[in-house]
Amino acid sequence: MDSRRTVLLVEGEDADADALTAGLRAHCPSPTAVVRCRTAAEALARLRGPARPDAPAVRPVLILLAAELPDGPGSALLRVLKADDAVRAVPVVVTARTASPRAAADCYCDGAGGFLLKPADPAVFAAALATLCHYWFSVVTLPPAASR
Repeated sequence: MDSRRTVLLVEGEDADADALTAGLRAHCPSPTAVVRCRTAAEALARLRGPARPDAPAVRPVLILLAAELPDGPGSALLRVLKADDAVRAVPVVVTARTASPRAAADCYCDGAGGFLLKPADPAVFAAALATLCHYWFSVVTLPPAASR
C-alpha cells in the first residue's frame, strides 16, 4: 500500500462505504488505497499504530469521515484528530446524507477541510466524488502522509 496515496474512510454504513470506495477508486489517481474503518475507535486504533499484525497503522493523506458513526458523532472524532499532532495536518472531509447549514459550519469550526453531502442519485454522487478527487489530488498540495 502506497501511504502517499492512502485515503482513510471512516464510515459505518456498508452501502455508503461501498459507494464511496467505488467512487474513490474510479476517480482518484493511481495508486490510491482506500482503508475503511467502521467506527471512531477503529479509526483511532489504525491511525495510532499496529494493534494487530493484519491491521498495520494507516498513514493517510486524506480522511473521509461520516457525520454519524455507530459509536457516536463523527464530529467527536474530528475534534480528537485535530488535537492530535500526528494527524492534525491531514485534511478531513465530513460526509453526510443530510445536514443543516449549522452542522456544516460546526464541522468547519472543528477543523474539517470540507463537508460533502452524499446525494441519493448515484450519478450525482459519482460526479461529487470525481470533483472531490480532482480537488484533493490535482488542485491542492496535500501534506505528507501522517507519521508517528
